[in-house]
Amino acid sequence: MNKIYNENKSFNMKSFAEEDKPREKMLEKGVKNMTNTELLAILLRTGSKDDNALSLAYKILRENNNSLKQITQNEICGLKKMKGIGNTKAITVIAALELGIRCCKETTKEAIFLKSSKDIYSLMWPIIGFSKYEEFWVIYLARNLKVISKQVVGEGGVNSTIVDPRRIFKIAVDVLASAIILCHNHPSGSIMPSDQDRKITQKMVEIGKLFDINIVDHLIITVDSYYSFTENGEL
Repeated sequence: MNKIYNENKSFNMKSFAEEDKPREKMLEKGVKNMTNTELLAILLRTGSKDDNALSLAYKILRENNNSLKQITQNEICGLKKMKGIGNTKAITVIAALELGIRCCKETTKEAIFLKSSKDIYSLMWPIIGFSKYEEFWVIYLARNLKVISKQVVGEGGVNSTIVDPRRIFKIAVDVLASAIILCHNHPSGSIMPSDQDRKITQKMVEIGKLFDINIVDHLIITVDSYYSFTENGEL
């Protein structure tokens, strides 16, 4: 299959065997058996004069290091720079990926307990992992590590954001939090903390002692990974 749409780009979709056509394959074998290329081809619906839909989907993935996450970083105008991608195709792809992100962000009504850095990452990655700008969030916890609330307390540019500890601890007192978790993203993709990240963490720890509020962890989140201050012995 890959050989056909990678090397023989002039093939028309009609030239594929019925079971190899993306829509027919989904009906026959189910969505779980579809490749990313095939699913993307379904969104594109049609190809261009030089490529069928599968070939075009393959090229989009190739240009984005075969990463759906990386495609989400594109604006509509970015996708349109590729030959064969116009407004309709670009809008459809971006809209579909955005729905996926929003689906991940939906939380259930069940109580959420954060007992590890992986739990924190799973909760916050859909919210800030894809953001193109730095955001600083605080998760407020009850004594049993049940999430009381999570709130954005700072939004900035690509490389930094301003954080006001007074605002963070005012909210903590208002919601009767016993502990808090700090989270922010690095749009650059680097998970390593900066000197400023370490300074604000230490400052928060010192202020927390005055209010008897424990700083459980500070996570730096990227689209692919995270850095935990606690796991790395910095808290």
